[in-house]
Amino acid sequence: MTGATSNTTGQPEMVPNEWPPICVAAETVPRRVSGIVAIGVMPGLWFSPKRVGAIVAAASWRATFVAHSIAVCLGGGLIAWSEQILYVRSTLGGFGRAVQSDQSFVLPAPVYGDAWVMEWLRSPFAALVATLHGSIGIITPGATIPWVFAGSELGLIVTALLVAPFVAVGESMRLVLARSLKLSLWSTTMMVPLGIGWMCDPYVRALFDLPNVWLPVDYAVVALFAVWWLAVLLRSGSTYVGPPRGPLWEPRRPRCEACGYTIAHLDVDGRCPECARPVAMSLADRRCLPEFARAVGFAGKARAFFSTIRTVFTQETFFEGLAVLRGHREARVFVVLIALFSSGLLSIALSISKALLYGGLPLGVQIRNSGTLAEIVVAACILLFIQLAAMSLLAWLVSVFGKRPLHVAATFVSYAAVCVFPAAVGITLALHAVSMIYWAVDTRTRHDFTVALSIGSAVAFVGAIYVLQLIVGVARRALRDTRLANG
Repeated sequence: MTGATSNTTGQPEMVPNEWPPICVAAETVPRRVSGIVAIGVMPGLWFSPKRVGAIVAAASWRATFVAHSIAVCLGGGLIAWSEQILYVRSTLGGFGRAVQSDQSFVLPAPVYGDAWVMEWLRSPFAALVATLHGSIGIITPGATIPWVFAGSELGLIVTALLVAPFVAVGESMRLVLARSLKLSLWSTTMMVPLGIGWMCDPYVRALFDLPNVWLPVDYAVVALFAVWWLAVLLRSGSTYVGPPRGPLWEPRRPRCEACGYTIAHLDVDGRCPECARPVAMSLADRRCLPEFARAVGFAGKARAFFSTIRTVFTQETFFEGLAVLRGHREARVFVVLIALFSSGLLSIALSISKALLYGGLPLGVQIRNSGTLAEIVVAACILLFIQLAAMSLLAWLVSVFGKRPLHVAATFVSYAAVCVFPAAVGITLALHAVSMIYWAVDTRTRHDFTVALSIGSAVAFVGAIYVLQLIVGVARRALRDTRLANG
């Protein structure tokens, strides 16, 4: 055993005085970003966040604020410029003349003449300043640009707090908060591709002869962009580079996992003097990574994903043998997949219920409707953000009130998140039951209404009790069996 010591004199195995750190060194930064060089790193972060994220997380604060400021100004300027030029029949900086009909866009005719290059480069920033100045007093009376800026920066701080549990690997709280804030600031460089896409939007409308109004597909594209931004932010924090300070690099004092009594130098075959729990049940090497964290390859991960969900509900000792000090990256992937599946399931259920309540159209007809597909995508993206934010808040609560390191709380909360699955299924079935009953009444099949309502209510009540019991059972075991985990 790695959690006990033995000798060749026939003496019993003893628990060591302390267990070695989980990690003995931290990864080194391949290169350091500073100053204006930050501009060249932006595209790499967008398309290769896992590799470049370690670089930008170790960048200087000056480089971080340079990248953040330039990206926000440039991205916001491109959006404002696009609105001024291509949506409002105006010509600015020689870019082109926009001709807007009542129903669709006409491609702008290029105007060159005496347009100056510097004026063209300054145009996005000028458009941003003009837009901010024109918006003063629109949102709230007396609103000023500093207040708008302060609100945006405060939003980034809140984002950093919500992201912290997903990027914590075992460093100190100060380091994880600083890294999370730095990654949140770097993620705002996504404003640049958003601004470029906004500039291209009128051309796409002209190509497909789309009207100059916000369509469901426009909201779906913005929602998918938000998911891309979230993926960049989470993946950029998957690798830690920095000072080896925190629980991950500190020796651990052996404790009884039931009462917290120090079990150093006790016989591994004995029992805890405080609560009589077998010492062997508190050894660090008794805990191991779940099947999902050990699986290799896409097919293996897919099978292990559903197998792990089943194991959490069916195996009473799952959290008792779960390694919460290791496997942080796999745990984050697991909880994101849980949120993706449940969000998709709930969004489709909401769409079907809406169809039954208002249109009575079958699922096949609804799915072939592009507007309905866009609504499903938007709803799924919103539900995804809500679920991940809820998981983050839960990890913070467990860490603060349960007095556990943030990465430990986030790891076991990630696997306890399987409770979302039965809850999503239960909500889906309830929505369908209500919608079907309403649809039956609306189509004048009232003779079966009483029977349908009675059966539906009974099934919903029994299902709700069963789902609630599952959720409470999983949460109780997770909190109890990981409170004093040694491994």
